[in-house]
Amino acid sequence: MASSDVKFDFIRFDGSSGEPYRRWRRELMNFCASKTDESGSSVADYLLDMDMGGGAHGAPAMPAAASEAAKMTRLRSGRARTAYGIIVRHIADADLVAILSTNHFQQGQEALNFLNVAYDTAIRASDLRELDQVWNDLSIIHDIGISEESVNRFAKLSMRVNGERPVGHSHNANAITEKLLEAIANTSRHFSELAMREIDAVAGQRVFVDAGGNRDFVAC
Repeated sequence: MASSDVKFDFIRFDGSSGEPYRRWRRELMNFCASKTDESGSSVADYLLDMDMGGGAHGAPAMPAAASEAAKMTRLRSGRARTAYGIIVRHIADADLVAILSTNHFQQGQEALNFLNVAYDTAIRASDLRELDQVWNDLSIIHDIGISEESVNRFAKLSMRVNGERPVGHSHNANAITEKLLEAIANTSRHFSELAMREIDAVAGQRVFVDAGGNRDFVAC
């Protein structure tokens, strides 16, 4: 089978550190969260060491009965192999796959820990500028299109993009609400005046606010 015919479950990692790696890791974890076994633990739980028998605080302990514990241990070994397989299958860099195969074969946690150390680099100013540009460029016309669900779909898109920003650098409720209002104003002549009126309204005169006086994104 040609490589172009192979279907992957999410984007493949190309070996770029920083934000590209963190985006790939989010997709990895989301995919692995759907892979569970008889223990009730998912492959994502295993990668976080939060599965049955894991070492993280709050991880379920192995059963006391020897026969059941042996079964659960086998399942945990299976999660390790499954996690490793998913990781290497979704890496496009052949050299990196070879490194993981040599040093962390069938050990999903070890493979991910290696990747975290090597590629989860500190947030750079250039990363934030790139993310800010993505945020600023979001629009209903170019990213969603015009339909009865345009506003709801754009709201979900803006929440997703904001959620992908690094911890400590996400936009607050005021900013994402203003982004939604601006997108509406730039798209609809019918609602433009209302949207701009809400954007320009001073505190105390806004329609969509929460109990603390901040803009209320959900209500908007």
